[in-house]
Amino acid sequence: MMKRVLFLLLSVGTLFPVMLNAKELSSFVANRVNSAFVLQQQDNNVAAIELLERTKTRNDYDLGYVQRMLAVLYWQQEESDKTKRALVKAIESNGLPQPLLLSTQRMLGDILFSEQHYVLAIEQYTKLVSTLQSATEIDNAQQDSLLSSTLLRLAKANYQLQHWQVVLDTMARYQQLIPQLTTRERELLLGAYLALKQWENALIVVENIKATEPKKARWWKYQIDLQLQLKQYSMALSSLKQYQRAGFSLTKRELMTMAQLYQQQGSPELAARIYQNDIDDKNAQDWATEAGYWQQAKAFSLALVAWNNARQKESRYHWSYVQLLMRDKQYQQVISELDLFNRLTQQQWLTKTEAYFYLGELEMARQSARRADDIKSDGQTARWLAYFDR
Repeated sequence: MMKRVLFLLLSVGTLFPVMLNAKELSSFVANRVNSAFVLQQQDNNVAAIELLERTKTRNDYDLGYVQRMLAVLYWQQEESDKTKRALVKAIESNGLPQPLLLSTQRMLGDILFSEQHYVLAIEQYTKLVSTLQSATEIDNAQQDSLLSSTLLRLAKANYQLQHWQVVLDTMARYQQLIPQLTTRERELLLGAYLALKQWENALIVVENIKATEPKKARWWKYQIDLQLQLKQYSMALSSLKQYQRAGFSLTKRELMTMAQLYQQQGSPELAARIYQNDIDDKNAQDWATEAGYWQQAKAFSLALVAWNNARQKESRYHWSYVQLLMRDKQYQQVISELDLFNRLTQQQWLTKTEAYFYLGELEMARQSARRADDIKSDGQTARWLAYFDR
């Protein structure tokens, strides 16, 4: 409906300038056109159409003008196919003066575009651009206005067909006429740059949009994602912090990204704090990640808490918990935890051997070493057994 209203607003003034153009029409056709205009004003489009359809002429201008007027009447009656045929006849009559020819070409292109016939719309817009470049019967301001709006439509049609480089080339021509782009126009550039994986150019566009729309989260998110894509990690971390300070709530994914960036910048404790304080409903993997950050920060007691939570959710983290207990010299707890395992690996039996050894339980240590050797005999088990057999 919006497109139809816009179409009519653009077209009524140029399709029915009867008095202005009467001297150029033959008297017979001028009378028919005036009668049709009166009928149209009386909301009797059907009668107006019938009258014009019966109007026969060999004069090129008469033919072009009548077909152009019919096109609007057909459009008002929602007869799209007839509208397009009438516009084509008007254009091919070669009788329309240049201003009417240009607007008629544009109308046909816009209808094809609105009906998603993008290939045909592109063909029509391309012809119009070519005509405009040699136009002599309209002033420069009108020429630039129609050329710029047609180039924009041409870019949009190519965008729909994913002709990304053509979109960029067309928008470059458009910017020569309209240097200051709107957000929607910049989005055409952004979509093309993203599709072509031109990340740096995409980032420039996003930063320009964000400067004009700083309260829209999507532009912050695009900026951060592109900075990550370009491996601009310190910039991405800075953008995330600015985004948070601007009052936006970070998603779990964004919080995890921030933590990872802190870790990459050499601040594992800050990374761990994000998991500890800001991420709720942590799953086993989340607890394991937090534990890893605490370990890197050498906060082993906090790492143990996190590993314990991880292994309670998923048994695959149990061994990591035991290893840190061993590092923390909690030997009795190590043995208790290993007793919960269904089947120990050689390395786990060796860990049990070491725990018993430090507790002074040498016989239990020897038995554990023997179990490890039964699974796999190597230098480690040989050294332990040699020690106990002295």
